[in-house]
Amino acid sequence: MIICSFTDFDDVRLTVDGQVFRFEFSKRFGPLMIGKRGRTIDNYPPLKSPFWDALQAWCTQGHQVVNGEAVYLPEPEPTCVRLIGRQYVEVPAGRNPEDVRREWLAKVFKDDPVKLEAALRVSEGP
Repeated sequence: MIICSFTDFDDVRLTVDGQVFRFEFSKRFGPLMIGKRGRTIDNYPPLKSPFWDALQAWCTQGHQVVNGEAVYLPEPEPTCVRLIGRQYVEVPAGRNPEDVRREWLAKVFKDDPVKLEAALRVSEGP
């Protein structure tokens, strides 16, 4: 049986934390790793490798390649803020965590301004 596979991107280099990963990429099947001698290899980075996060960022940002190098911006680490009690919310990139908390408290206590004021005072501290 002969299987033909066509890749969308040939010999792409992805540099993560100083380590260079080479691969061919198919939008349908994903990466096919390339070894030092330019041949495909069966060894893939472990699932906890930073390669996979970088590859995900590269894919979601449009598969940009310049001179054979994958171009992407690292995804920012999500920030969590404590709302009230044990409830937490993820803060979108570029937003002030305290603004997000105030907006959430305003929604929760929209019918009770006294409790809203008390919750805002607790969040500001002494």
